[in-house]
Parts: sequence; structure tokens; C-alpha cells
Amino acid sequence: MKINNYRFKLKKEHLLIFLLVLPQLKPESLDYISPIFDMAFNIGKIVSFIVIMLLYLSRRRKPSKIVWMILALQGWIVITTYLNKGNIRRAFFSMLFTTAILMVIDFFPIKSVIAAMMVNFEWLIYVNLLTLIIFPQGLYRQGVHGEFVDYFLGFKNSFFSYCVIAILLAELNFIILGKKIRSIFLMAASFLNVYIGWSASSVVSITIVLLMFLMLIVVKRPKCLTKIKFQQIFVIALTINILISIFNIAERSKLISNFIVNVLHKQTTLSGRTIIWGFAAQMIVRKLIIGYGIGEHITWAGYNWYGHNQYFEMLLEGGIPCLLLFFLIIFTVNKCMKQCKNRLIYDAFIIVFTGIFIFYLVEAGTGTVFYIMYVLAFHIKDLSILMDQDPVCLNYR
Repeated sequence: MKINNYRFKLKKEHLLIFLLVLPQLKPESLDYISPIFDMAFNIGKIVSFIVIMLLYLSRRRKPSKIVWMILALQGWIVITTYLNKGNIRRAFFSMLFTTAILMVIDFFPIKSVIAAMMVNFEWLIYVNLLTLIIFPQGLYRQGVHGEFVDYFLGFKNSFFSYCVIAILLAELNFIILGKKIRSIFLMAASFLNVYIGWSASSVVSITIVLLMFLMLIVVKRPKCLTKIKFQQIFVIALTINILISIFNIAERSKLISNFIVNVLHKQTTLSGRTIIWGFAAQMIVRKLIIGYGIGEHITWAGYNWYGHNQYFEMLLEGGIPCLLLFFLIIFTVNKCMKQCKNRLIYDAFIIVFTGIFIFYLVEAGTGTVFYIMYVLAFHIKDLSILMDQDPVCLNYR
């Protein structure tokens, strides 16, 4: 009887987490194809935020320091947006609703979080995959001349952010809760989303994730993988980022330029990104401290501007303070990763973070989904303990 009561409470908890997270991960397509669903999700975001605030107040809980750091980063961007007369509404609500979903992860037991959030990502990944197959020309188009083909989760280069978190959640559910079939299907669907969509930056990043994952399966605990540390992959990826974005080795190195042209079928300017970074650098120098905030007011030579690089984007949105806060988040995650004693859990995060740091070279991970990754990593010690000691977890397996 006690076991049955526990399972019932657990299912209620999973359902609550799912419902609180659901509206915060609103598919981009709803803004364009269904005003009714769009309104429902926006109302759901507000309700979700109110509920999670009431839960914290009723239990007298406080968010973890990683959530406070992300809130500080986004709060600074709200200030810089206000100072630059940008889209203050977008900046404020982005901060509010991102904080809400991160507080959900903080509030509930991590086992319930990974089980429930897997469902949140399953429906997003599977529906997007269906739209790719059924509507290969896209659900709708954006741009002045309709040049941007968008799907359920938006433009094809936005698939990676959803898919890489889905892969991590699938890995954790496979390792910890023993949900093998569901996890394998979700991982396969995530890889297919990126490969069918085929955005070069996403394909390169997800391929690295796939190769490392296959290496882990085929060669159990290979030495080259078990020696990798979080700080090492961050420093290596950051170094590559600097070499390509600042020193432009993509055009200077024949090996790299041949790979870009012949394999990725792109120009050595990385679809014009080297030109974008050049203009971005000039803009950053003009406002090193406060940046430009977010909104359509960020223009250069008559065009709206976007960094197309994690570090350029941080500097554009919030100047040096914003970049320093981001590095503080990375430093905190690194400290937490060191506390993980279970190598399987550690490897799952290392694989996904490697793909993300490579992705940061040509895209910016400033959306809600990427912040989920940092908060999950903050709780990696809890996942490690759960894996090794929790008898209820062992029953799941």
C-alpha cells in the first residue's frame, strides 16, 4: 500500500512539473500559425510563474546560487536594454519566464525533474520531426521575401538547442531510471531533427555529440574520454572560437577551408559570419560596458544585428559585465562537475557540453533552453548520489 501511495504521489509530482514547464517552452511556430494556442501558452506562462512563486513562498525556499547568477545576467540585460531604449518588454518577460523554469528544476527532486522534463521535450522533438517529414518546405516562411523556412520549433538552426537537451535528458533517464526504449527513440529523433534540417553549425555540433556517444557505447569508458574534464573542453572550445572568430583561420588554413567548402558546402566566411563578427567587434568597442541590450534597435549599416557567436552576443547585449557573469556561471558549473563521483553521469554531461561549446562558435545560446543545461549541471552531484545510493532509483532500474 505504501509503495502504491508513493507511486501515485510521484506521478502527481511529475504531472505538476510537466505542466509548469510546458508553457515556458513554447514552440516558436505558435506565434505565426495559431493565435489561439499562442495566447493559451502566454497565459500558461504567467500562471506557471505565479504557481512556482507560491510554492517557494509556502515552503520558504530560496533559489540556488546558479539561478541567482542567471537572474543577475538577465537582469543586467534588462537594464542595458532600458538604457538603450530597446525592447524592454521582451527583455523583462524573458528574464521572468526563464527564471520560472529554472526555479522549477531547483524546487523539485532531481529524479522527478529529469523524468517529467523528458516528456516536455519528447512532444517538442517528435512534433518537429513530423513537420520536417510532412512539410519539407516548412510550416511557414519569414523574411521580407519569405527566404527563411521555419518549422514547429522555428528556423532550422534553432533545433540544436532543443535536441541537445533532449539527448541529455534521454541519457539520464536511460542511465538512472532505466527508460531504455523511450530514451533511445528520443535520442534518435533528436539526431534526425538536426540532420534532416541540416544547418551546418548544428550538424557539426551534433555530430561531435554523436561520435562521442558512440565511442562511449562501442568502447566502454575509452581512455581518451575518461580523461576529459569540463574545464578542458571549455578552454579548448574557447581557443578554437578565438582562432576562428578573431584570427580567421577558417580562410587561412587550407585543411579547414577545404572541410568547410567540400564537406559542409559552405563558404569560408561561414555564411558571412566572419564579416558579421568584424562589424560586431566595431559595435562592441563603442559600448564596452553597457552593450546594446536586446531588440530591433541594434543596427549597423542599416541592418538589424545579431552576434552569431556566444561571446560576441554577450558583449553586444550587455558589454563586459554580461560576459563576466557568463564566465562566472561556467566557473560555478565547473566546480559542481568536479563533485560528481559517477563517471557515467559525468560523461553524459561532458558529451553534451562539448557539442554546446562548439555550437557557441557560430550561434549564441542565450535562450531559456541553454540555461536549463547549466542548472541541471549544477545538480550533477545529486544525480550522482541518486545513481549510486537511492534504493527507489534502483527499483526504477
